[in-house]
Amino acid sequence: MSKKLLLISFATILLFQCTSTPDRPSASEATEAVTMPQFDQSTWGARKFSMFIHWGLYSIPGGVWKGKQIEKGYSEQIQAHAAIPKDEYAELAKQFNPAKWDPDHIVQIAKQAGMQSIVFTAKHHDGFCLFASNETDFDVVDGTPFGRDVVKELADACARGGLKFGLYYSLIDWHHPAGSPISNSNSDPINPDLHAYNLAQVRELLTNYGPIDQLWFDMGAPTPEQSNDYRDLVKSLQPDCQISSRVWNQDGDFYVMGDNQYPEVSIAAPWQVPASMFDETWGYRSWQKRGDPLAKAAEKVHSLVRVAGSGGVYLLNIGPDGNGSVVPFEEKVLQEMGQWISYNGQAIFDTKATTFGVRTWGAVTAANESSKLYVTILEHPQDGKVSLYGLQNQIARAYPLADPSIELPISKQGKNVTFDITPMVFDSMGTTVMVVEIGGTADFYPLRTVIPKAETYTMDLKNAKSFKAYVGDKYQSITEVNNCLQWFLQSTKSGNYAIRLSYTNEEVGRNFTLKVGENTFPLTLEKSEPEEIPAPSGIAFGNFLLAEPIYEDASFSTIHGVLYNLAYSRPWGYDGSRTFVENPDWEQGKPFDLHLPDVGSQYIGFSMFSPTDQIMMSTITADDGVALWVGGRKLLESFAPAPERTYLVEIPLEQGNNQMMFKFYNSKGPSEVTIQHDVVAARYHKTAGNVNLQEGTIVPVEIRASSPFADLGFVNFMLEVVPVDNL
Repeated sequence: MSKKLLLISFATILLFQCTSTPDRPSASEATEAVTMPQFDQSTWGARKFSMFIHWGLYSIPGGVWKGKQIEKGYSEQIQAHAAIPKDEYAELAKQFNPAKWDPDHIVQIAKQAGMQSIVFTAKHHDGFCLFASNETDFDVVDGTPFGRDVVKELADACARGGLKFGLYYSLIDWHHPAGSPISNSNSDPINPDLHAYNLAQVRELLTNYGPIDQLWFDMGAPTPEQSNDYRDLVKSLQPDCQISSRVWNQDGDFYVMGDNQYPEVSIAAPWQVPASMFDETWGYRSWQKRGDPLAKAAEKVHSLVRVAGSGGVYLLNIGPDGNGSVVPFEEKVLQEMGQWISYNGQAIFDTKATTFGVRTWGAVTAANESSKLYVTILEHPQDGKVSLYGLQNQIARAYPLADPSIELPISKQGKNVTFDITPMVFDSMGTTVMVVEIGGTADFYPLRTVIPKAETYTMDLKNAKSFKAYVGDKYQSITEVNNCLQWFLQSTKSGNYAIRLSYTNEEVGRNFTLKVGENTFPLTLEKSEPEEIPAPSGIAFGNFLLAEPIYEDASFSTIHGVLYNLAYSRPWGYDGSRTFVENPDWEQGKPFDLHLPDVGSQYIGFSMFSPTDQIMMSTITADDGVALWVGGRKLLESFAPAPERTYLVEIPLEQGNNQMMFKFYNSKGPSEVTIQHDVVAARYHKTAGNVNLQEGTIVPVEIRASSPFADLGFVNFMLEVVPVDNL
């Protein structure tokens, strides 16, 4: 899926500290408590920075079992990684008596850090409940010397402190009799008895603890029906409670990135980054090497800036120890972050993402209610200049947020606006914030525009800017899909134009909204008078080649090697370990069993020679996941759990040899696939309506799926804006 976008070296941070004079004191230098400015938190998305808390029985051993450091996996999953028998692990409950548990202090820490809500682990994978449950005695009230309802105490403390309160709830349960055997995948099916148990506990959590801001489901592999049960129950009890995407099967309200992962793509759905202080663990680890808290605070501030600049929400975890106290290192980190936010928070909160988003040197946000851009600089440019290409607003002035009296020089060349930030001072976090006052709402020249060919503007998946959502039925199956496409037309001639859609049977039945400038068209693609797409001629098919199956790291979205300039005769894969072997048993158009186990992937290679540039229509039948690349360009990616589905794909062949690669992903069940090339297919056309274009204007065009988490499902789709007179 996504790779981490930021790696902030301590050397870089120290360089900033050595070469720059901090314009604000660090928390350690501050003599008074930080006065935190008030920011809007009326909606879930406005709460840009929140606290995650992993705390439970696993906090007592703190990553150590029987005197041995357990280095494998997260410490909150020590029961799995140290292979601790269920009964032996359950004995930890008799030791749970956290004398230093102080929920009001935790709320105070969160508020001083600038956080706007807390999400607490009501039940993790070990099944121990930190709330009073009528469904089990394996809870903090009935099963421990402590005997107090931790969830209630923290909920009440958040209410007193004015913070929103959310809960984490694991769908898997290693203690429950119907729970699956402990598994490293954390993505086992949910037994019907466990499902009923989960529903009963979710009802307790949403009934007994006041308003719940978000319910952070995690792990398991529920069926679509089970995911829908969880969603329906939550919304029936607390309609405003936001549900994490790890309820699976597209039933969440917001998407959760992978642990400590940051997106590389534009996302058109609400999303959140869950981040731990250290990538190695979420729960308390007594032997963790922690280092310098200021360096760690700088790392997390940089992460917060980049998440906010991309339009996301940042959820930063702490892991209190077994006695309930917050680790001093983690408290210090949050103090330092709070100090930074007290001076720079307006660049994060009450803002929205911009076209600029995240840059190599920092991030750009726009104020919600005023004509201001906030440019947060994380890397000192060698020439002392920062450029915003494409900003077309009139600029009133630019100045350091820390000192509005300083006017920063501005120069403009073409569409490039450059700011001289030499007078600005980097702080102890290695950051500095520039404010740009502009006339009206921020307006940008698009980086790419669609130019007419023979007076017709042609738009498809190849020249679109894609916005993504993530779908899947469990952690290993997460993949990105297109849920929004965007283009910009550079109008070269005034006149009336018709909007014409071209598509195949693959897109029939799709619902979406099309916007062209100020014109909106709700659309459903239907069959019309067909235009036949003939079978190609003169195709010479190469051999059917299989690479060795992949059973580990087999997630659907993971790619295991370079997919352009393929040569099936030589080793393939990033480590050069995979070879392609001809399989003579395969027949075109006949089902072929890949013999994949649950959670397994297989790559299939084809080469074919075409005497000319032409179109070939192919059908691919499989369940679960299938992806197709031709010449390294992705033509199809679809995750669709069983039953099997047939895809129709339009494949542009170039004269000469064409390299084709399939990836098949088996989530569970059978793994038969069928591939049929050179099929005869039909293309359909639909006219959506007319628009008027004026010469010299740039017109935005957008297609958006009916749901923020839905796949547009376009494979062979094309949009044309055609002069009415040419029809």
